Amino acid sequence: MARSPRRAGHNVRQMAFRRRSKAAGMWLAAVGLAIAPIILQKSVLDFSKSAENSLQVPLPLTLACLYGLCWSGSAASVWRGREFWRRADQADRGAQAEEEIAQLLQPLTEAGWRFEYNMPLQGRLGDADIVCFSPNERIFVIDVKSHQGEVRFDGTRLYRRMGKRTYGFKKDFLKQCMRQAFQVKRQLKVRYVTAVLAFSRASVKTQHGKLRGVYVVRRSRLIKLLQQLG
Repeated sequence: MARSPRRAGHNVRQMAFRRRSKAAGMWLAAVGLAIAPIILQKSVLDFSKSAENSLQVPLPLTLACLYGLCWSGSAASVWRGREFWRRADQADRGAQAEEEIAQLLQPLTEAGWRFEYNMPLQGRLGDADIVCFSPNERIFVIDVKSHQGEVRFDGTRLYRRMGKRTYGFKKDFLKQCMRQAFQVKRQLKVRYVTAVLAFSRASVKTQHGKLRGVYVVRRSRLIKLLQQLG
């Protein structure tokens, strides 16, 4: 198998760039909406003078509506821009996590391991962060997460603890990782693919390494896990 032309984190970096571009567009729109009433005010005044007898709405109310609509739209655009920028930051952190994990795995190449990054998946599953091929022809799909804190398991789903507070994950990472493994299995037409969920920053505090069919590990234990299973 030839080395993958795709780099670790490349797709997520592109996603971050697109989100920052959208944020910039939203902020430009916000500036335009903010100054629009000032530019249009003279036109409204001129129109009111030429149509004074037929104008049904008082001029002050007309101007108030104009300013209100434009400035409300401007505020909404600022908020949407901030949201796009926040999501871009998240994407950059995810890309960095993939790059760090890929760098961590590089020594395994000397032992005959091969890696493919950002493998496109069918079934609207996006892409697999890392697909590993061991010298013994065993295949792993690694889903990389950049969350911080302590990752724990409540018997059904993963959650994380930050200090004394606990937070649920928005997505079911175990289900997501298993779906990726099944799809890689179908696309490569192999008998089995092992699912691995790797946290690049969080510690993993679980009683069992394998949860609902998925191995859940912190970054420092990933190579040891692959070597044991591969």
